[in-house]
Amino acid sequence: IPILSWLTVEIVKEEGQYFGFVIDYYNRVYRFTLGADVKNAPSTAKVLYENNLLATPIDLVVVEDETGKYAFIANIGSNEITRFSFRSSFGEPLSSIDIDKITVTGSGILSGISFIREGSLWYAIVTSLSGGTTKLLFDEGLSDVSPVITSVSGLPFALSSPGGVALAFENNKYFAFIQSNSNGNLYKIDFGSSMANAPTGKSTNLGSLGMLTDILGFAMYKVKSKWLVLSSQ
Repeated sequence: IPILSWLTVEIVKEEGQYFGFVIDYYNRVYRFTLGADVKNAPSTAKVLYENNLLATPIDLVVVEDETGKYAFIANIGSNEITRFSFRSSFGEPLSSIDIDKITVTGSGILSGISFIREGSLWYAIVTSLSGGTTKLLFDEGLSDVSPVITSVSGLPFALSSPGGVALAFENNKYFAFIQSNSNGNLYKIDFGSSMANAPTGKSTNLGSLGMLTDILGFAMYKVKSKWLVLSSQ
């Protein structure tokens, strides 16, 4: 795939077939297929979309619910999220994909995005290199055209250039893990029993843990009983 600057890669399974999506720092979204086995070499790789509603994409999430299938892209060149709405399949042509923007009021220089579902509601946390962290509530499903947007405040520490973010649920509690782009610190924000809550006093700056600085790539995965954290420059 002739991509000038790879950033986030997302793989999704649909009816026994795997699709991959990649964002390029230079305003492109690529799509490729892996067939029935994720270990297959990518094929039919091509540009799905470029320019127009993108403003230097930096992070990508592919997710679906009862309202449809979606890709959400955070743009470092603006305070907007670009949303791709697939009408029936992640493999459908661009002509069948609806694309719109969500303005994250009060933020700028977006750097990360992550989603989590709580009952019938969807929440997203969006980070900004300018220092802000924002919570979005999609109370009408992922197709919600006007999510409720609030700033995450009241933390017992200052966020330094918040970059990649991952939302997690464990032991009946919701957490946001955010890694600093500037110093590598890993922040744990504890929302308690609901994402609707303000951060609790148990939110913690875990320190750099010997990680890299200038971090942009960040992800968390639960493997059996343990969490795996991946970060990259």
